[in-house]
Amino acid sequence: MTGRDDGGLGKEQWGVVSATLGHVEVVADMSWGLVDTRVLRVRSEGADFVVKAAGACNHHIGREINAHETATNPLLRTDSCSRLVAADREHNILITTFVPGSLVEGTSAELSRGPQAGR
Repeated sequence: MTGRDDGGLGKEQWGVVSATLGHVEVVADMSWGLVDTRVLRVRSEGADFVVKAAGACNHHIGREINAHETATNPLLRTDSCSRLVAADREHNILITTFVPGSLVEGTSAELSRGPQAGR
């Protein structure tokens, strides 16, 4: 990892990231700050990924891991969602491919019909 801080991830969580992606650079912190989940855009060997990590009592990551493992295949066939790269339930972390796009919440585009994220 490079950068000035640890992105809010624990040592064990960074171990999962390093074992999966090798050396990474934190590109952006995309966390919403509402719960203890950290969402980081990282770069490794020229490719971007999203790392989502949460505290031990947080159950949201587990539900997202379940969704990636059981329900995203139809979306993956059309490149309509991120692809699960790695997940570790013990350390409450998942890593996915990065889907380009921007958050529209609070903008005029929020309620309008627009292009699919990543397209």
